[in-house]
Amino acid sequence: MEKILNATPKYFSLKSKNVKNNDFLYLALLYQYIGCPHECLKCFNDDDLSKKSFNPVYLSLQERKLLIDEAKNMGGKVIIFAGLAEPLTHMHSAPLIKYTAEKDMIPIVYSNGFELDTSMINYLKDNNAVVAMSLDSLDPYKFGIMAKPKSKMYFPDYCKKIIGNIENCIDIYKDTVKYENGVKIVNTAVISTICKINEDEIVKIKNHFGDDTYFICNSLAYEGGAIKNWPILMNNLNPSPEHHMQIIKECSESGGPLTFFNGKCGYSNNGIAVYPDGTYATCAYTSKTNGKIGSAKITTIKDAFLKKHKIESAHYEQFGDCPCLVRSNNFDKYVKSLVEILKCF
Repeated sequence: MEKILNATPKYFSLKSKNVKNNDFLYLALLYQYIGCPHECLKCFNDDDLSKKSFNPVYLSLQERKLLIDEAKNMGGKVIIFAGLAEPLTHMHSAPLIKYTAEKDMIPIVYSNGFELDTSMINYLKDNNAVVAMSLDSLDPYKFGIMAKPKSKMYFPDYCKKIIGNIENCIDIYKDTVKYENGVKIVNTAVISTICKINEDEIVKIKNHFGDDTYFICNSLAYEGGAIKNWPILMNNLNPSPEHHMQIIKECSESGGPLTFFNGKCGYSNNGIAVYPDGTYATCAYTSKTNGKIGSAKITTIKDAFLKKHKIESAHYEQFGDCPCLVRSNNFDKYVKSLVEILKCF
């Protein structure tokens, strides 16, 4: 039976065959650089971001609520809570997740599992949140190498806690599983990023968490902190080696990045990200595009989204479609052309 993660692009493909490239669906609210319990070697973002501290010009709770209101008025369906750090450590997360649900929108929370105790899991479930949890290894040693947890806990105990939190979340969410038109729709996901360290463990990770969650396996992106850590993570392998892509094809229920049935990235084509200081980014997963299309304090989401969509459409027309812009061979060309292209708008 086919399985789909609720509120993700394929879910909307299933619900409506008429989703257009320029339909606005997703607003990603990114969180402060401080507070992340891990220093993952694979992090897409520049490795100096974590050193930045709280800035008083960061968006307030009320400003973030207004962005959610604006996204709702545009027809948005989902608010993504993702991080430059673990979003659940931020004081605004809980009230904004609730506010999103009250607006009849779906919160998607990306978490490394550190904050997912039973109380938090139930809070997320009560507010109809979809929870996507990152785990790259079941082995404490490998987990410690890749995630670099800041906790002083003994690695095996820390790893056991994270795995236990993920297992508990999947179990508590079991009664939210639904079936529509022969498709199983779930509200939790486990996401693993494949590299040389864990390439022989992907099948085991998928099987460990069972069939009531969605398993996503992504290739490592040659971006941000991962560039510096590439020799540790990949040895001398180039990005997206063939045997890794084959494992992803066989194991990942998404087939890789979260795309529509047409293979395009829904988060990219149909959404926009807002950084802690209010600046827009064309993609939530890398800081390279941050600030290139203005700030939410000056420019509306609608104007920024339309500008972003024109830019990306021009890029895809020149270089062809791809399931993940950040992982494509032409991403640096896209970033370098942003400023020049924006002069036309």
